[in-house]
Amino acid sequence: MRRKIENGMKRAVMLFERAEYWEQRAQASLRHAKYKERPDVRYRRIKKNRGGITQVPKAHYPV
Repeated sequence: MRRKIENGMKRAVMLFERAEYWEQRAQASLRHAKYKERPDVRYRRIKKNRGGITQVPKAHYPV
């Protein structure tokens, strides 16, 4: 009986910690999405991608 109670308590603690972990992951995901929506971040990503697009043909199709 005592072992069953201990196992139940360990399981409850484990599930609580797991719930906290996933709550933190969800919050981090929202923070990351908000960061990616910022105009300055979007501008840098577009600028970086455009630079990469112009370099691809040079690397793959030498003259």
